[in-house]
Amino acid sequence: MKQHRNNKAKLLGIFFFFIVAIAPAFTESLQSVKTKYFEIIYREASAPSAALLTEYADGYAEEICTALQQKIKGRIPVYLVSDTEELNGYFTRTPHRRIVLYDTGITDGTLGNLPDTLLQVFYHELTHALTLDVPFSLLNILPMSFVEGAAVSFESLHGQGRLNDPLIKQYLIQNKIDGITPTWTEAASSRDMYPTGLWPYIYGGYFADYLQKTYGMESYSKLWKLSWRLFIPGKFKSIYDKGVSAAWNQFINTIPLPEKLNEPAPFASQTKKSGYSALAATHDGFAYYDFDSQAVYFTHVNIDNTDNTIAASTPVKLFTADFSLNQLSFSEDGSLLVVSDSVETSNKTSQKRSRIFDMKKRRFIGKPIPSSMAACFVDNQTLCSIRLKNQSFSAVLIDRTTQEVKKVLYTAGPGQSFASLYSPCYIGEGQVALIAANGVKRTILRIDTETGRLSSLPEQDTPYAIRYLQSVKSGNEYILAFSWAEMNMLYRLGLYYPKSGIIKTQQTDISGGVFFPILLPEKQQLSNEVGNHSIIYVGQHGTYHRLYTMQESELTVKTIQPTAITVQPDIPASTKLPNLELLNPSRYQPLTWLWRAKVRPTANIPADIRRYGGYGIGIKLAMLDPTETIEVNSSLLFLLKPFFTQIKADAAYHFRPISLNMNVFDQLDTKTFTYRKTGFGVGASSVIPLSYSWEMFKLSYLATAAWIAPLSDTGKTFYPFPYKYTVLAHEGQLYYRNVRSSRIIRSPFFAKDLQGVSISSSLAHAYCVEQKANAAVFQASFDGYIPVVPLRFTLSGYLGFNAQFNPLNGTYSHIAAHYPVTETNYFPSFAAYNTDAMRKKFASLGTGKVSGGISGVCDLTFFSYDVQNGSSFLPLFINRISFHTGYAWILTGNFASKAHTGGYLYLDTLYVNCLVALNRSVEIGGEYMHPVRTFLRPGVFRFVVGVNL
Repeated sequence: MKQHRNNKAKLLGIFFFFIVAIAPAFTESLQSVKTKYFEIIYREASAPSAALLTEYADGYAEEICTALQQKIKGRIPVYLVSDTEELNGYFTRTPHRRIVLYDTGITDGTLGNLPDTLLQVFYHELTHALTLDVPFSLLNILPMSFVEGAAVSFESLHGQGRLNDPLIKQYLIQNKIDGITPTWTEAASSRDMYPTGLWPYIYGGYFADYLQKTYGMESYSKLWKLSWRLFIPGKFKSIYDKGVSAAWNQFINTIPLPEKLNEPAPFASQTKKSGYSALAATHDGFAYYDFDSQAVYFTHVNIDNTDNTIAASTPVKLFTADFSLNQLSFSEDGSLLVVSDSVETSNKTSQKRSRIFDMKKRRFIGKPIPSSMAACFVDNQTLCSIRLKNQSFSAVLIDRTTQEVKKVLYTAGPGQSFASLYSPCYIGEGQVALIAANGVKRTILRIDTETGRLSSLPEQDTPYAIRYLQSVKSGNEYILAFSWAEMNMLYRLGLYYPKSGIIKTQQTDISGGVFFPILLPEKQQLSNEVGNHSIIYVGQHGTYHRLYTMQESELTVKTIQPTAITVQPDIPASTKLPNLELLNPSRYQPLTWLWRAKVRPTANIPADIRRYGGYGIGIKLAMLDPTETIEVNSSLLFLLKPFFTQIKADAAYHFRPISLNMNVFDQLDTKTFTYRKTGFGVGASSVIPLSYSWEMFKLSYLATAAWIAPLSDTGKTFYPFPYKYTVLAHEGQLYYRNVRSSRIIRSPFFAKDLQGVSISSSLAHAYCVEQKANAAVFQASFDGYIPVVPLRFTLSGYLGFNAQFNPLNGTYSHIAAHYPVTETNYFPSFAAYNTDAMRKKFASLGTGKVSGGISGVCDLTFFSYDVQNGSSFLPLFINRISFHTGYAWILTGNFASKAHTGGYLYLDTLYVNCLVALNRSVEIGGEYMHPVRTFLRPGVFRFVVGVNL
């Protein structure tokens, strides 16, 4: 026993020495700056952002601590991710508290209200750190709407942030108009259908703001302090002397409704509920993105002047696109379409791009323009692109063939006059127009591409919170269409005629608001009415979108002239300027954080619940440096009878897009308890993003060296059994997934529709030194999801050499020696047949060295109901309940040869299960499987836990 302990100690000692020795090499390019409360970790590209945090982070911490009556315990690491162009940020306590910020600008949307983007995202995440990082924080059980609501309300304390954006308030007002204002449990967490995670953020934020202003910040801060009342209903009532529902209803009553509300006019051919955005018009129709169908469509428009109606063709699909699509823009003749979106460069990073789609050839042409957030044509060869670099936006002229930047027209970002640039549009005579924004304070900026002359609309005459700027040439003049709104109103339509300086604005609210408006050019107008263009736009309702239309004559006219700006410095800076002199960096030392492990309990429940010796308890240790480059996970599990101490330690080094890993182990096969293996392994894996967010390709490789000891249940411990085999093994795996899901709920029954395929394959080889014997297994699996009909088909198969698959316990082993060949298994469970009689039958199969098997599953979802509601007590949100039934079969066996006999086994089962989808990511439930071969024998029940697609 002592010798076994010494061997384990040596394994672990070598493992951790290796980690300590090589860890600094993997973070060589990172720098670190320490402040009173933070350690800011960054690469050189993020130095300006690091300087901003160095100057302001401590002050923000003290400000939030004062409001919440909290204290910061120790220094918090903050890591700036510099190689991505999709804004994100998060605070986590796993395995230790830390903040991660993506150092990039924001695409206009629900976060387009942040002028100092990085600082305000940091303020949001720091609020999480100070509300969630309290003693025994796991006992402070609060739903997502309370957690995110606190952060959203604090980011908005100084007149910025989401609560001060008319776009965010529109969602609350429109839901009230539509009669679908959620209860507090319905808004408690994220839906997995539209509008997905929006409600807990916005309703939680406004509810937190209501509590703070109505009852004071001191009362609000008590929500984040530990008390014996663990669940939110009791805790809330003890603080506010009323239930959550009562306070929620009072808050809902404060949401204003428009004094006058007009009903929208549906666009003739597009009356269905869906998800529309990014409209763009040309001379013979318009394009739009449908995020429910995940595609861009084009609709031809014709005018029937006899009865003043718009006739539109059936939409034609141009190409598939994912949710990152940001803007569409046509060339002047309509032959080319600029498409701006993002593409994933690893599993955690993205890059903006603009591509050109040829409308005649119906395909993309040329190379994508990298780091381009949005673009428009200036002429057939030149684009005006908004290029993104960390927090800086630059409007540039770029050659679409060579991608050479001809000229930088304007720059926005930290320390500049404007924080962000959006929606470039060509307006003729060598000029472009775009939205220059400081949060929701915005203007239309005009730039002469030849002279660089700037002009903008006067602040007092500019509609508030302008969004979705689009231009179209009508006759000889370009016209700009946009959406605008002030607080407590729905988004409205605005038109701007650059030549004459005329602005026309909608002055009454219309249900659904006006989003992504476009004009139909003059030749398409009803009865050729001059100055009365038809406008097509998106109306956004609570759980769906629709296309609507209105007439220009409904707008109010105002004439203004743009104000000239001679040079950029004439505009006073509106954003905070980084002071690089504050930085005095040192080299980042990952080991100072890596040792701070999260310790958690763990347990083992054997596949056969009647095997009492298979139950075990233990602990898991998780270590991760703040940059998520070095990760260490280890576990210690005690199996009591026969006694065994099982250890496993894994280390991974993540370099996007590749991860390297190593592990050591001394463990039992907890499926069958037929062997013990001790050894080590090294491997690599990579997740390769493809064209769309739902499509990915993964490769992995693992090589191991293990000593195998066959076991039996005799004795008080497993340790006396000697090692009998030395096995050298390696395995490569490929995985491809392309599965899409619908997002709009048209009915609560069968709302989520999956379609697509996933393909898995594995090739494993094992060599036994003592027997000088090779064993190999190739296996593959195909899953197909059929749209509309809720069916899933699975076809799996394997081919083995000196190895066979046991369908009774789901393991691959050497035919004669029974040591493991691979732990990968693509077959369904046939545990219903795991009886003594069936085990004997399987053991009696032939001795052929070549084996194989094929299996199929047909799964029918016969009931699915979307609940989309949360628990009053626990932070659980039920997305849907579904019932499935199916038929699974397998044919497996050994092939005969001159020297060996063959044999096969056929098994099939019927099953039914109930699954509950929770918190957008997990499915739990139970499944009953009944054997068809032995129909009168009872089947088996098992619990199911899986990932929800």
